[in-house]
Amino acid sequence: MKTAYWLQGGGCGGDTFSFLSSEYPNVIELFRTLDIDLLWHPSLSSISPDDHESLLDSIFDGKQQLDILLVEGSVICGPAGTGMFHTKDGHPKKELVFSLAQKAGVILAVGKCA
Repeated sequence: MKTAYWLQGGGCGGDTFSFLSSEYPNVIELFRTLDIDLLWHPSLSSISPDDHESLLDSIFDGKQQLDILLVEGSVICGPAGTGMFHTKDGHPKKELVFSLAQKAGVILAVGKCA
């Protein structure tokens, strides 16, 4: 089984809404059929913020394998390359994208804003 982490970058979440609205196959069937364990998706995952941080730590420590990183939307680098227009916990989200990308076997850009 492959693992996947879905990260929303900048831009609208419209592609996620279209994806979640699909009927055949539905989202759960799709991942089952492809034999993918979706570790995280901002709209589908129900783990606590603390558990999400633990998941990220496990990926960065190499305890949790990450086969596929899906990045929906753009990676915001402004202003002046700092990435501070889009942050997570006070840090540029682009740093999270780059760190996860180093751990992933495959990186996929998802959506029209990607």
